[in-house]
Amino acid sequence: MDLVQKRNGSNKTFGKVAISFHQHPSWRGQSKRIDIVFDVYTSTSIKQTERVNRGADNSLQYKNLAARHHVQQWKKFLYGSSNKTSVIRFLTEEWKLSKYREKLTDKALYVTCEKLLQANRKQVDGGT
Repeated sequence: MDLVQKRNGSNKTFGKVAISFHQHPSWRGQSKRIDIVFDVYTSTSIKQTERVNRGADNSLQYKNLAARHHVQQWKKFLYGSSNKTSVIRFLTEEWKLSKYREKLTDKALYVTCEKLLQANRKQVDGGT
């Protein structure tokens, strides 16, 4: 989640945030594989008590994010754990689209959150 929180997503669309990950050195480097592991936010977590005490779950909650939606205050948006879960879900679904997979060239992308997503160039070209 650190990589997401360090993004400057204020006044950008969620689509622009998703594409901004391609600027990260690990996406442009010479490696053949990119692994991204996201945190999972569960209500039964020990940390949930801390979140409740600081009022993190009292912030506005967004469930269905779309690429064209704007974020006014990125850090404030990520304050609530449900918003973090929503943005993780959005990113993993967005990165499945061919326009993102094409940017991977010959790299394989593995995203782990609640389940494993694998996307690579061969899937775009119709191979296995």
